[in-house]
Amino acid sequence: MGTVTIASKLHVGLILELITPSKGRMPTPIDEEHKRVEIKGTNSLLLVAGSPSQGIHRYATTEVDEEFWNEWLKRNKGLACIRNGQVFVAKNENEAKAMARERVGSVRTGFEALAQKNDPRLKSVPGAQAVETDEDHLRKLGSAATSSGAEAVVQQ
Repeated sequence: MGTVTIASKLHVGLILELITPSKGRMPTPIDEEHKRVEIKGTNSLLLVAGSPSQGIHRYATTEVDEEFWNEWLKRNKGLACIRNGQVFVAKNENEAKAMARERVGSVRTGFEALAQKNDPRLKSVPGAQAVETDEDHLRKLGSAATSSGAEAVVQQ
């Protein structure tokens, strides 16, 4: 078997482990029976300029041994990140990009920035209220920052 591309929309990395319990003791990472693979998170895209996974389809990709992935998936198919499509498998990088494009807007992690108006997640927070932006104040901050030589805070 070859390799597959694992795409992850999770911000932090994900460590996949295959542990085969040994006679009465827990295996340690140095055991040959303990296999471990680190899947990159989208934060890793910020570290590598020009990464082929960067762009509007924010999924980080990692090449993984196909046999390892199939066994890990069989044991962990019920995890929320797998069920919700935040982590998925593709044959290669190009297929992963195409699958990521299809998922734009439909797959969410819950770590996305809140919309300034009418974010549906605010409805689940008791007592949460929308915050009005004070545009005049922001303009004053922007012009004060510009006049002091600093970069403007708000574009007008």
